[in-house]
Amino acid sequence: MTGEEFMAWMATRSLNDSSAARALGISRPSIIKYKAEGAPLLVALACGAISAGVPPWSATSAIGGTPIAPGDIRMSGFRRSGGGGSGGQGEPGR
Repeated sequence: MTGEEFMAWMATRSLNDSSAARALGISRPSIIKYKAEGAPLLVALACGAISAGVPPWSATSAIGGTPIAPGDIRMSGFRRSGGGGSGGQGEPGR
């Protein structure tokens, strides 16, 4: 997202620097930087989500109102890797 595109997004939402910072959950200096240098993909995606009326994600809203407990998450088909720089993310099982 270029700086011009970011400013256009702000204009279509009638946002000043402070209100854009609140909407995106970032600092006002970041808004100023993004207007001058362009915004990273994560911010561009957030702008799109806000424009589309998508609320912030939560575990409760994602599954119809039932909170997800950490122990409820299963990674079937994956196994822990013994290293090799995978960052502990595991790798597909065979």
